Amino acid sequence: MAAAVTGADNECLEALKSRLWPGNVRELRNAIERAVIVSTRPLLSAEDLPPPSSLATAGAVKSGNSEAQAGGHCERSNAN
Repeated sequence: MAAAVTGADNECLEALKSRLWPGNVRELRNAIERAVIVSTRPLLSAEDLPPPSSLATAGAVKSGNSEAQAGGHCERSNAN
């Protein structure tokens, strides 16, 4: 039987903070719920989290190579 999850370790919290959540709160909630289900320890760790999507890391946006940024730009330019 899996241990009851009581929190998250610092590595897990940093991993959650470093990701973008394009699906907003719903995507964040789903990731945490999944982590709780797969965890075998009382504290969630980064390895319990689902792998980040290609757009789910802050580094992708900071580098300017984000498809989300490009897509948003195209949508705005097509709206005119």
